[in-house]
Amino acid sequence: GGIPASANLIAFDLDTDAALATARTLVLFAEPTREVRTGNGTHRYYANSHPLTTGALVKGLVVRSGHGYVLLPPSLHRSGRRYEWVDASIPYNTLPPAAAQAVREATSPEAAKERVALAIHQQRIPAGERHGTLLALAGSLASAGVRSDMALQLVLDANTSRCDPPKPSDEVRRLV
Repeated sequence: GGIPASANLIAFDLDTDAALATARTLVLFAEPTREVRTGNGTHRYYANSHPLTTGALVKGLVVRSGHGYVLLPPSLHRSGRRYEWVDASIPYNTLPPAAAQAVREATSPEAAKERVALAIHQQRIPAGERHGTLLALAGSLASAGVRSDMALQLVLDANTSRCDPPKPSDEVRRLV
């Protein structure tokens, strides 16, 4: 795997209808950019000179930057398909302004507080919101000084009891 921010990149995970709709709204398909075909969608990469300190969730669109990671080719997806570059000769394009603004808003302290409130109060956490919500919960627990073993257990419990469907526990452990 790789951490996009370590190469001044930001990656968008396009594996759901909601993510694709948001990507269109944010003009992510206006220009070609480097792209990886995953087991169930694509990752689109953009040059990002202002890396985030965390990942983000923008209306069902998972954003990887900061400490977020992505699997890279030739990683094997659980579907049995390998990750592969769509066209490695395409350069990394600049992040469109609408997308940059949406990501800044999604990573604001206010947005993190909203995700924690959702994790605490929302009955179910749908697939497109699991990562961002669990990450915000883990970050809030760490900020509050909760021991890492206790934070891990609380986030694993939220994943099992609230996520629809739950994320694999090894992914949750890496996230925490």
